[in-house]
Amino acid sequence: MPASSKTQTGVVLGTPGSLSPEQLAGQKPFQRKAEHPQACRAMIDRALHKDPAQGYQRGREIEQDASACMNGLPG
Repeated sequence: MPASSKTQTGVVLGTPGSLSPEQLAGQKPFQRKAEHPQACRAMIDRALHKDPAQGYQRGREIEQDASACMNGLPG
């Protein structure tokens, strides 16, 4: 296969409708910012955990963690 027909670094393939906003804007995917309180970071990590058994099992669990997160926010 000729090198010109392979995907290359920095080349975007696809139509605008099939690309994520990060790709269109040339940004990296979501990155957690260090200024969020630990309770918020823990809640996000648990909610996005790859293993469903490690994620939230009940709405009450996420409600409690969300409250802890909100209490730790400034203002």
